[in-house]
Amino acid sequence: MNGAAADPHTNLFKPGEPSSPGALPPVPAISENGSAVPPSQSDFERAVSANSTELQHKLRELLLSGDVQQFNSLRPSTSIDLTGIDLSHRDLKGINLAHCNLTRANLIGCNLEGAHFESATVDQADFSKTFLNQAHFEHAKGNHVIFRQVQRADGCDFTAAVLSRAELAGGNFDYAIFNHATLNHATLVDGSFIQAQMQNVVLIGTMLDRAKFHKADMYRARMFQALGVDIDFTEAHLVEANTMRAVFRSSPPPQKSEEEKQQERTKAAQQTKTAPAPELPKTSFKGAWVKGLKEDGFGVKEDLLQDAIKDKLPPPNSYPIKPKPEELPVLMDGVPGTNLEMYQKAYQELHELIGLKNVKSLVEEIMEVVKLNYARKLEGLPDLNITVHICMIGSPGVGKTTVARLIGRLLCASGFLKKGHTIEVKRNDIVAEYAGQTAPLTNKKMLEALDGVFFLDEAYSLARDNNDAYGRESIDTIVPNLYNYRDRMVGIFAGYPKEMIPFLESNSGLKSRISFVINFEDYSNGQLIDIMKLQMGRYKFSYSSEVLSAGSVLMEILKAREGIHFGNGRHVEQAVQQATMRMAVRIKGRYDQPGAKSTIAPEDMPYERMISMSQSQVPWSELRWEREENGERKIYDYKTVPVQGDFPELNAESKELLRTKFAPTTAEIEEQGQLEEGLREVLRETIERHQADGGTETAAAPNSLEQPDQAPSAPIH
Repeated sequence: MNGAAADPHTNLFKPGEPSSPGALPPVPAISENGSAVPPSQSDFERAVSANSTELQHKLRELLLSGDVQQFNSLRPSTSIDLTGIDLSHRDLKGINLAHCNLTRANLIGCNLEGAHFESATVDQADFSKTFLNQAHFEHAKGNHVIFRQVQRADGCDFTAAVLSRAELAGGNFDYAIFNHATLNHATLVDGSFIQAQMQNVVLIGTMLDRAKFHKADMYRARMFQALGVDIDFTEAHLVEANTMRAVFRSSPPPQKSEEEKQQERTKAAQQTKTAPAPELPKTSFKGAWVKGLKEDGFGVKEDLLQDAIKDKLPPPNSYPIKPKPEELPVLMDGVPGTNLEMYQKAYQELHELIGLKNVKSLVEEIMEVVKLNYARKLEGLPDLNITVHICMIGSPGVGKTTVARLIGRLLCASGFLKKGHTIEVKRNDIVAEYAGQTAPLTNKKMLEALDGVFFLDEAYSLARDNNDAYGRESIDTIVPNLYNYRDRMVGIFAGYPKEMIPFLESNSGLKSRISFVINFEDYSNGQLIDIMKLQMGRYKFSYSSEVLSAGSVLMEILKAREGIHFGNGRHVEQAVQQATMRMAVRIKGRYDQPGAKSTIAPEDMPYERMISMSQSQVPWSELRWEREENGERKIYDYKTVPVQGDFPELNAESKELLRTKFAPTTAEIEEQGQLEEGLREVLRETIERHQADGGTETAAAPNSLEQPDQAPSAPIH
């Protein structure tokens, strides 16, 4: 690292340097054409953590001996606890103490030129009489930190640091950088900040006696309730600054005895008439740019701004605006590269999903494995080289894509992935039309997924036909990449249960690359209505018990008729959209009626469109719903089902009644099958006719009509 700042986005769980015999060397990245690109060594994390007792002791020894180069080469980017360490009067030029806990540390008199303290905790740390040229304190935080009588701080960067009640008295901070820093209730008495960059600095309640801000850039500085005497703001940039309720004054002339006055008169008589009288110290804004300055008189009678430039702005580009840096995330256990807020939000969204109990449980297990790997590092144990490739098995509409995205965000928040983005692909995105183009196309998509999730939906489409050379080529390209980039990519493969078996067996190495298999069970009838309630609530629709009962029966009949093709959540979404359209027709011209625009009625449920029947055909009086409440089974009819809480399930008798009455007959199933086979034959004839007419395009005849977007993609040039 050699003095370089720790990367706050460093992946904590990468294998890095081999920690045991047989550990793999770093794997090169893949380029768009499939060739290897040498990796950067900075992409890999150290194999052991600073919290290892042995390493912790070694690092302290190196600091105490002043061996900066060896310390920087050994320390990982994780936080190091250096509470109370005494490093006074040492030459620590270029030391990297970013993210470290330096509470009560003693660095008095140290040479800290070029040192790194980014995001460090510096509560009550003492930096008195130090040399801080080109040092970095960006985003550092501390209360009562001491910078008394700092010797030099040219280019020292305190951008976005939060140093409440800090003491900078007598320090030389000329040319230092305090943009967007917070120094509330700090002491800057006798400090020098000549030509310092202090845009948007917060100096609320700060003591400024005899501080020098000559030519300092204090654009939009906030000095609310600041106090001081004899402050030098000459030629400072104070445009749009705020000094409301600040009290700035000049020292009164000293009281002199008659003898002292006579001595001054005698001395003045002996001097030439052209000799200027010495100026008394005073608060001065002479030549300062103060257009837009918010002030209420500074608590004094005289006009302190009489010599300031009030009606003009500085010349263009003389004071470039410094944008506020991005807020750093709250870290998980202080580990750089993690994001506690992102983790909590994604975790909450996962657990707000309806049902999926076993899915949530397995995702939590995956996250616990990631945390275990880090906990082992804290003890200096070898890296587990975690591989998180997942097979998701389930019917359509059960949340596979949603969960895949959440897994990416969770792994990013925990530091396993740098970006956590999800690249969602299907066959047409990674299989080309001509020979030799599929491998580069597959590699291109996997390159986009580096540091995130590669999500292949309907993965079985690559292995439906043993003669599908292009699909096999794509699989043969995916498999080695899953291994080579296991520390930079999570592969997730989704599909129907029965059809995923040939896919997993299509390549001898594919199944062994999959670490976790997540089975998505179909939603129960009650869970489907809970999803329907969420969707209607999103649009602020109101609904009655009869509406939910109608939706429940609609979903049960759909499930019986569609079988394995039932769309679960997708059919719920379709039902809500169709109901909205029917509502629009029902209330046409009556928008002014109370509640008309936000009320779904039972007759809005799209029975005719989705199942080609009327609600009047349903034996409503014979249907019952039930759920457990406080250990008791509650029974409801279609008018009394509860609107609040988990929706009850149709009981077994009601389900059997609906299936017996409305499930398709054998003849209907055969007729549907014949229709689909007829459509397939039409497609085959069309392709053959196109080829006979001289067309060069080739395509395998589809085996099903499930997804029209599986047609061959356009040629890649």
